[in-house]
Amino acid sequence: YKGNASWNGKMGLIGYSEGGYVTMVTQQALQEQYADEFPMGTCVQACAPMEGPYALSTVMADVMKKHEPFRAPYFLPMMLNGYDAVYQKEYDLFAIKNAVKTQVGSTTNFSAYLDQLINNKVTLEKGEQLTDAINHWMSLAMQDPTTFNAPRDILSDEFAALLDGSDNDLYTVLKENDAYVGWFPAVPFKLYHCQEDDLVPFGNGLTAYDAFKAIQPSD
Repeated sequence: YKGNASWNGKMGLIGYSEGGYVTMVTQQALQEQYADEFPMGTCVQACAPMEGPYALSTVMADVMKKHEPFRAPYFLPMMLNGYDAVYQKEYDLFAIKNAVKTQVGSTTNFSAYLDQLINNKVTLEKGEQLTDAINHWMSLAMQDPTTFNAPRDILSDEFAALLDGSDNDLYTVLKENDAYVGWFPAVPFKLYHCQEDDLVPFGNGLTAYDAFKAIQPSD
């Protein structure tokens, strides 16, 4: 930048939806691992996560478990891609080939399905949105491709069974990634969440709020 602006050494954190989750875990990382470089209160001034999926092991796991339609099912293969990249070497259950169904209907070749849905090579038609294309390919794994069924319908029986439990490696990893666990913000911190959010349920914000209140240091 060639203008006259310069950084005054202060910053705030803010993000929405997936960015809300990133905002919360970034605040935790800055204050626990990088406080020498980014001192709390002097450099990092405040944090405002909004509408994030903070409660992966509970609220968001419930979304993944339900046999109910969901307006944005594309989130699940996107999430599975991320967890495959990070965890599959340690936990074989997170390998995409184990997480999703390998039989997806009588007229669909699985390699094409896997390439489209899982490997981020979705072919877009003119004017088509990526999320719409993913939803279409997800529908091929569902009993009735003409309707929006649950995101769960793309999961293998083995992965879905783990998702239904709470004493296994899948639950452990999701719990480790709950954004609010085991820490308390060291700067002014405001959570924003719409009670009517039908994509990232309000329970995420409420769960995080209750967790922070439970461990709030006394003045």
